[in-house]
Amino acid sequence: MFINRPKCGEFQVRFDMKYSGICHSDCTCGFNLLGAQKYPFVSGHEMCGVVTEVGPKVTKVKVGEWVGVGVLQDCCMDCKGCNNDEENYCRNSAVHAYGANKD
Repeated sequence: MFINRPKCGEFQVRFDMKYSGICHSDCTCGFNLLGAQKYPFVSGHEMCGVVTEVGPKVTKVKVGEWVGVGVLQDCCMDCKGCNNDEENYCRNSAVHAYGANKD
């Protein structure tokens, strides 16, 4: 199955995923141990692969290099949390691998 994706945004990177890990958080969410999991659920949020496309403002990664991705997928880079190198506390546009609802 092919999922049609838009081109990379200014600071985004697209990559061909090669490996994905399953961690304790995946098990916790998969078994709904906290009682708040939404389904369907896709586990394996920690992944790595080879970059296939970069946005025009990406400076630290090039096509062909390996990258790794954790649970935090995106943030605004402009709020108090982001300015303190605590993107996981972004209040504006944090996108996490679990339960994100960006309708």
